[in-house]
Amino acid sequence: MITENVDATGVEKLTDVNILEVKGEKHKNFDFSTFKKLEYLDINKVGIETLDVSALEHLKSIKANDNNLKEIKFNLTNKIEWLDLKGNNFTNGLDFSKLTSLKHLDLSDQKEKLKNIDITPLVNLTELKLERHNLKKLDLSKNTELLSLSLDNNKEDDMGLTEIDLSNNKKLTAIYLKENKLSELKLKNSLLSGLNIHGNRLTTIDLSTVEFKKYYSYFDSIQRVKYKTNNLTKIDMSKIVGKENLDKVKVDEKDTNLSYDKNTGILNISSNNPKGFKYIYNTGNSGIFSAMVVNVELELDETKPEVNKEALQKAIDKAKNPETTKGKTEESVEAMNKVLKKAEEILAKADATQEEVNKAEEELTASINALKDKPNLPKVEKVELKNEDGSIVVEGDTNTLNKNWKVLTKGVNPSELVGKEYDAYDINLKDANNGETQPRGEVTVTIKVKLKVEKLYHIDGGLKEIPFTYENGKITFKTNHFSVYAVVYGNKQEDNKKPDNDNSKPGSNNNKSGKDAGKSKNSIKKNKLPKTNISGGLSYAITSILALGVAGAVGYKKKY
Repeated sequence: MITENVDATGVEKLTDVNILEVKGEKHKNFDFSTFKKLEYLDINKVGIETLDVSALEHLKSIKANDNNLKEIKFNLTNKIEWLDLKGNNFTNGLDFSKLTSLKHLDLSDQKEKLKNIDITPLVNLTELKLERHNLKKLDLSKNTELLSLSLDNNKEDDMGLTEIDLSNNKKLTAIYLKENKLSELKLKNSLLSGLNIHGNRLTTIDLSTVEFKKYYSYFDSIQRVKYKTNNLTKIDMSKIVGKENLDKVKVDEKDTNLSYDKNTGILNISSNNPKGFKYIYNTGNSGIFSAMVVNVELELDETKPEVNKEALQKAIDKAKNPETTKGKTEESVEAMNKVLKKAEEILAKADATQEEVNKAEEELTASINALKDKPNLPKVEKVELKNEDGSIVVEGDTNTLNKNWKVLTKGVNPSELVGKEYDAYDINLKDANNGETQPRGEVTVTIKVKLKVEKLYHIDGGLKEIPFTYENGKITFKTNHFSVYAVVYGNKQEDNKKPDNDNSKPGSNNNKSGKDAGKSKNSIKKNKLPKTNISGGLSYAITSILALGVAGAVGYKKKY
């Protein structure tokens, strides 16, 4: 040891020295380069600012506390395992990239407090002390060999350590984190001899995977939390510990001013103008460290709380999305839209309370969930039915017609159309059992016609004119009931033709006798029915009698 009062002249010749301790500012310019075999160097309180140990390739330990050190020059192939540098002036820490053998590091109490430091290169580090700084965060994910960690009092100047993740540091046995601003601490699968988290801001902690050594372990867990609220006597604990942790909260049963409902998370304080309260949090640990004590300091928040409308906005957006109501019944959509309208009014209301907003969101969400699916209707297919010769076609779909139905038509001569040139049809639908039936809704009927049609009538105890369209020798109309339909071409032409006119076809309206009857250019053609079983017998008989009468009159005239 070389103390303040020792004359160090010639000491540099002691080249075999492997342990050296120097004290006193008198020796702050001491040259260590000649001690080639030096392994342990202790130079506390010497006052040096720069330390050059680049020539000491065997050096393992440096204790240089309470100096003004700003720089250390290490050997390129250094074997340093221990660094005690407490109370120096390493403002930016050290370059640890070459100190891969380092196991112990103490950089506490630097004259200018550290705000950031990177120790990730120190993969073999087993003990770390960084006390009384202003560290905001610290990455320890690469330091998996850590056994002891001390980060006490990193909270000055309203800054400090608010969270730290130790889930990768499974070999830790001692953790000192008191008097920080930690609001979150992650531990996993540790066997601890001690855990000091006193004086932080933790409201919850999970120690379910942490085991404490028996007989000599300790746990200091009293927390100090500040909570601002607009109601000092009714505390919503879900805002402090989270909804998922409400059942882990207990209050002191001896404190008659407190009552807590873990189902609602409401803690009631019966005293007037309370300053705070205490609760006990279940850490999940099965041993004596199963509880963490949290002292909550209450502060009255007189500002109007900001109303959160985010959930309501999302519910409204969902309700207005077409995909939400796709395939839903009209009744359920209408019911939802009524609730949606009220929700939009609350959203637009400038002074809406959080209770109003929450209620509107809950009711709208419930109405969305209450939307009912439309029933699965059978697939609708087109159906086309024809009579025997295809002159009459009935078109619809499987909602109005059955594919196995048949169309039967019969020609008729209604008395209502005497003097008209027409075709009349009694149209019937027959089901699979040959029973009469009617369409279940409106269908389209197409009829082939011989001339341009003047009018279309539905005859059922009277004439009812119905609309139709004409195109390419066909008329088309709509109906939901079949009976007699008549296509009227116009009035019959008067019989004032010359005697030599003749229409030799059966059923002619002017079937005259005479040698030149077949040569007439003005003969009236028969009112021939389409191929629909329509009988022209009565018309043929009447026109034949009239023709014979005219022929007889002509013959009589010629005779006399």
